[in-house]
Amino acid sequence: MIILGNTYFWKILETCDPARLDEFGEALRSTLSELTGDEYALVQPDSDGREKIRRWSKGCFNELGEQNLKFPRVLYVYHPLSGNHGEHWIADIFFTRVPHIRGLYSNRSNNHVLTPSIERELGVRLVESYLADAFTCMSDKSFVGNSAGLYVYQKMRRIASLKNRAETSKYLPPGSDVRGLLESLSAVLPEGQPSSFVIELSNKRSAIRGFLETCDRRVLSSLGHERLSDLLKTADISVKEWLNAGTRGLLQRLLPF
Repeated sequence: MIILGNTYFWKILETCDPARLDEFGEALRSTLSELTGDEYALVQPDSDGREKIRRWSKGCFNELGEQNLKFPRVLYVYHPLSGNHGEHWIADIFFTRVPHIRGLYSNRSNNHVLTPSIERELGVRLVESYLADAFTCMSDKSFVGNSAGLYVYQKMRRIASLKNRAETSKYLPPGSDVRGLLESLSAVLPEGQPSSFVIELSNKRSAIRGFLETCDRRVLSSLGHERLSDLLKTADISVKEWLNAGTRGLLQRLLPF
């Protein structure tokens, strides 16, 4: 499957419940319409697609061709009702062991790039509305997101096994392999702020490393090695591998091995 466009946001899902996906689909349509000033229509999957979502949400990949399916994905497509008919947004939903949504903007007439003002406002609104965990601002080369979402997003980009699990595995109920970790991080990382509190992170390597090291210290201090190890077991990742991802391994001396 080839999709043309730029990936702007990323949302980790705890489950692939069809009703929650419908809620997400409508909420995203409403937010896009409000902030861009153009009314968007959501083109949902047809009856066969809806049946696929129902089966996949139960971990059933038993139809012809699905057993060897490498990238189990479903698309929600958003078209503006007026204006440029070549413009659209795509919610690319991955039904994997770490289910997530990639939000893509496609418009060949402007090289798939949003204006800086829309980019910034949309990123903040999506994070505050729990529709995105991380949003890329291409105009100033930065990320906006909530602390827990940006932390997991940056770790996942740097741990090959976890990245593969998020992209090429098949979903299994009751939910994400990092579901427990996500719940714990949402309580640990905001430091007294709401879990939807928006922060900004430069995409410079040094800034990302500093952010990850700060989060690593906070997580290890709050959860402890044993609890963090338990939360990572479902994804087959060790505490050492998790803490090394994107850092210089500065916390190794704190680990009990």
